[in-house]
Order: sequence, then C-alpha cells, then structure tokens
Amino acid sequence: AFTSLKIALMSYFTTYQDCHSYIGVLVKTDNDVSEEDISYHNSYYKSCIETIVHFQHFFELACKKILKDEHPLLVNEASKKVVALHKLLKGESLSVEEESSLRSIEFSETITRLTDLIKKKRINDYKKLNFIHSNMKVLTELNVLRNRIWHRGLYILRYKALDEFVCNFILPLVVEFVSLNQFSGNDHLWKYKKLNCKISIIDELIKEYKSTEPVNTRKIALLKELGRAAYN
Repeated sequence: AFTSLKIALMSYFTTYQDCHSYIGVLVKTDNDVSEEDISYHNSYYKSCIETIVHFQHFFELACKKILKDEHPLLVNEASKKVVALHKLLKGESLSVEEESSLRSIEFSETITRLTDLIKKKRINDYKKLNFIHSNMKVLTELNVLRNRIWHRGLYILRYKALDEFVCNFILPLVVEFVSLNQFSGNDHLWKYKKLNCKISIIDELIKEYKSTEPVNTRKIALLKELGRAAYN
C-alpha cells in the first residue's frame, strides 16, 4: 500500500515537468487559448495513469486492511471454500495455500461494506473512520477513473483537472488515512525527504485549493517540482 502511495505521489509531482513547456497556456485566461488546444506528450499520459492507478491501489489496500482487522471474512468471498470458511469463523489461521485460494472482493464492494459498517456503527473506531463514509463519492470516482484507464485505456484527465482532483480531494483523504493508528508511523515507506526550506508540500497543495482566491497554477507547479526534487 505504501509503495503504491509513493509511486502515485512521485508520478503526480512529475506532471509539471511533463508539461512545463505548456505552462504559459495553462495559466492564461483569455478565450484565444485554452487547455483543450494542448497536445500532451506521452510522458504526461504515463504520469497521469500512474497517479490514478496507484492512488486507487493505495486506498483499496488500506480499506481492505481496515475490514480485515475487523474480520478476515469481510474482505473475502470464502463461502465456496468450506474448510477455509470454517477456520475463519473459528478464528484460526489459514495456510498459505488456503489464503491464496480465497477470492478478494472488488474495491467497489469494499467501499460499500466499509461505509455501511461505519454508518451503522458496527465497526471498531467508527467515529475515526467516518471520514471514509463522508468521502465515499471521492473513492467511487477514483475507482471509476482507474477502471476507465485500466480496462479501456480511454480516459486521461487534463493537467489542471488532475491538479484539482488530487489536491482538492485525494490528498486530504491520504492525510486522513495515514493518520489512522494502523497506518501511522510509516512515513519512511512513502514520504519524500524533508525540505531545508521547511515547506510541507502536501499541506501547501491542499491549502492552495481551500483558498478563496483563484488557484495559482504556477504555485502548484512549483510545489510539485519541490516534491519531485525531494524524492530524487
């Protein structure tokens, strides 16, 4: 999960480098030039794809971890494997072969099960997990984007749309997840090195989209470059 989170962030931070020659067009507001006129390089397609796919993978594994901690049956379709089912019901450990034979539920089903349990207060720490229920639409849309890319290869977000989706919706959710007890203390597995200038890149990206002022595309680009440098 943390490896996917790291890849997603590294890929997102690379998107300015992929599009730096277009930044003049991206920041203009006149009607003569628009982002729709840009023909992106393949490097941007690659970064955008990896950003979406790996953010989705991080959230899927994180949500399944939460469900599995509640009970292993919540993340598996074990009904046809009667011995494995019986062991899980009895709280017994499965063999490697039994574990690999179980079919894991899809992410869409994972979201539904988790949010239903949170909503009905049936899961441990449901109050701390309520942010997942509040962001069910974000997780669902991310999964739709991932499926469009993974299964059909037909949909890529434009530069500023990707900025808005990641900074306004995805990064705040990442912060919430990595603050949970079961995921905290693992910054070394996914986070960039601290900058000498003391800027918190993720916090600043989130803050820019919460501002009442128009989003500063150049500032977002600079923060992404700082992130890319911090990883490198």
